[in-house]
Amino acid sequence: MSHIDIHPRIEQRHPEIKPQDVYDAVRGMVSYTRRESGEWVGVGFDTQGRFIELVYVYDEDIDSFLVYHAMIPPSAKTLRELRMER
Repeated sequence: MSHIDIHPRIEQRHPEIKPQDVYDAVRGMVSYTRRESGEWVGVGFDTQGRFIELVYVYDEDIDSFLVYHAMIPPSAKTLRELRMER
């Protein structure tokens, strides 16, 4: 099972998003893509059914995520990037 770290600034900037919500959204990702910068962007559902945008780095060698951005709802720009336009 993948290791998932969550940057504390997520909860500082978005107090409605708890670390467990981010864990759940990573595990419940429905779409993701790698950006030219090497970071990843994705969207997933938490156990409350909320659709969450995630930006993270992934280390394939150790199967580890560092999520440093999360927000509800996903932005229109992110959904376009994932070809999931509203």
